[in-house]
Amino acid sequence: MPFEVGDVVEGTVLNITDFGAFIQLPEGKTGLVHISEVANTYVKDIREHLKEHDKVKVKILSMDANGRISLSIKKALPKKIIIIKKEIQRILYGRAIGIIILIVLLKRDCLSF
Repeated sequence: MPFEVGDVVEGTVLNITDFGAFIQLPEGKTGLVHISEVANTYVKDIREHLKEHDKVKVKILSMDANGRISLSIKKALPKKIIIIKKEIQRILYGRAIGIIILIVLLKRDCLSF
């Protein structure tokens, strides 16, 4: 079954590089997920997110005349998951800032004696 831009399909991670991962798609095609399209957060080391032979759902972003296929894992995620992840990140970030402020205040109070 041929696929087109915008489709979400399942693939298998073939190879991981510093700039992304090559994914085996249905019908023997191969596409690339750039490191910026792996997760909704900053990805420093793609190997912390993917391993060879992992099954992943990817969204087809583009296909050019030379047969290159650009893919995204993060855009293949359901919207609810994305919203929940962002909310969790917001809460954790807020708590981390709160803890840092508390530590600074405690140190300041301790040093003023």
